Amino acid sequence: MNNKFKVVQVGLGPMGCIITSLLLRRENLDLRAAVDIDPSLRGKKLGEILNINIENDIIIQSDLNDILTNEKVDVVIIATSSSLEKVAPTIKMAINSGSNVISICEELSYPYQNYPKLSNELDALAKSNNVTIVGTGINPGYLMDLLPIVVTAPCQEVSSIKVTRMMNSAKRRAPFQKKIGTGLKPDEFHQKIRNREITGHVGLTESIQMIVSALGIEYDEIVEFPPKEVITEEEFTTSYGEKVLKGHVCGLQSKAIAKKGKNDVILLDFIAFAVLLMVQKFHYSVQEVTILFVTNNIINYFLSPIIGREIIRIGERKVLSIEYFSLIIVFLAYAMTSSKLIVALLYILDHIFFNFSIAIRTYFQKISDLRDTAPSMAVGFTINHIAAVFLPAIGGLLWIVDYRIPFIGGAALAMISLIAVQKIKIPG
Repeated sequence: MNNKFKVVQVGLGPMGCIITSLLLRRENLDLRAAVDIDPSLRGKKLGEILNINIENDIIIQSDLNDILTNEKVDVVIIATSSSLEKVAPTIKMAINSGSNVISICEELSYPYQNYPKLSNELDALAKSNNVTIVGTGINPGYLMDLLPIVVTAPCQEVSSIKVTRMMNSAKRRAPFQKKIGTGLKPDEFHQKIRNREITGHVGLTESIQMIVSALGIEYDEIVEFPPKEVITEEEFTTSYGEKVLKGHVCGLQSKAIAKKGKNDVILLDFIAFAVLLMVQKFHYSVQEVTILFVTNNIINYFLSPIIGREIIRIGERKVLSIEYFSLIIVFLAYAMTSSKLIVALLYILDHIFFNFSIAIRTYFQKISDLRDTAPSMAVGFTINHIAAVFLPAIGGLLWIVDYRIPFIGGAALAMISLIAVQKIKIPG
């Protein structure tokens, strides 16, 4: 492609480096310069910072104005701050030089209500220079605003929307983990939130404003609640090498709502925590998890035909009774054990006993009228899929409170199922 877009990257933090690496891979983009105000980066080669080989390496500079004065640039990409007020001078500099702007600044995603004067100023400046300004990102910009807007497009009417985003921040960049308070004591977390030394997640209000504007949902007020800490029950080490002690903060929950009267018409719930409990608690590596998956699949591959023969030999009621009784023990053991080896064994047993559930289908085929089989199974599949959406979400929320709760709940459900299968009538 001959006519490449000339691009300048501003900000070489963790996100800025990821963006820059992607820019270098695009054949339609020509990265002309990289800018960062960090004195330790000034004068270094970009390839050294990104840990890649660049044919015509770029020297990192600290003054964007010098670059824009000497060269016409098509796009300036800004990845420096979540605050629009802090990013605005850089945006204005780029616009005045005739460059378009793309920024991951969260407050730029929908700034019209929180910053009406600044928004109008930037809009007028962009129009007078015949350029554009885009604020975008995964959130705000996609997951909790654009996605629900698009998903609800087929609906004739939308009365309310609830979005919950849960993420494991254990492997996320260090600035993000520090922004959500990872490693702090609870009282330190509250103090820093009050002093705005840490902000938690930025952009829920902007996401709500984007949704109500796109869908025309009426509301009286938008309320964003103070972030709440998530406390770890296990000591672990972050991706940037900091040890987080038991009882300290491993993340936070941010929540915002749009109210109409007494009703919540929009509810956005963001939960980030720096611990994936089973992996962190039992310290499984990627290689060990892979070996466990392969071993489990091999065992179940050979056991499945045997399970099928046993259903024929002893009947569905006995097979399902064995399954649910065994699952009660497995789930309770999950909740109580602290042994890595026992957890691996429980994982395999869990999947073995899950295969016993084929007895439900074989029993149904025995007792159902042939004409009812297809529609009844369709309803069954639908119910299972609904449960597969809601139960993991509920379990995930309970998991944050205490990882043992979902397993105890699973044991309780297995007990109910064990009682229910005793009602199965054995065909004469």
